[in-house]
Amino acid sequence: MNEKTCTACGQTQSLDQFYRNRSRPDGHQERCKSCTKEYEQSPAGRARMKRWRQSEKGKLAKKRVPKEKQREYSARYRATHNGKERVKAYDERYKEQYPERVKARSKVMHAIQDGKLVAPERCERCNKKHQHLSAHHDSYEPEHWLDIRWLCPSCHKKLHLLTP
Repeated sequence: MNEKTCTACGQTQSLDQFYRNRSRPDGHQERCKSCTKEYEQSPAGRARMKRWRQSEKGKLAKKRVPKEKQREYSARYRATHNGKERVKAYDERYKEQYPERVKARSKVMHAIQDGKLVAPERCERCNKKHQHLSAHHDSYEPEHWLDIRWLCPSCHKKLHLLTP
């Protein structure tokens, strides 16, 4: 069962067209992504969100855990048996789903280790100095595995938000 019918538009779509929701029996929301976005941008959706932010749950959600604490919690979880199993399962799914990305990253890593590639000090997009630059691939075709752009985490994230 990899399909579901949206309660708003009535169309049957694959599960990747529905946002995840652990509280639902099938693990996905009842509305498809496009209907959910449409509702959230409507006056009724905005009013509902405003009421939620003013509720006790909404106020608690504002009090987010600091990033340092979250990293600490995540590291502790990953050190447990369940955490190790989940990371292993995720890695296996990722390798199966995106073999070309895994090969491209491996090629870049080996090129850096062999001295064929050297990361610059500045981001190619914003030109700011940064310690940890990411190697961005515009294409995962084998002939382009070493054709990369060095980007800071902020620019890399923005680039992925702009391109599907």
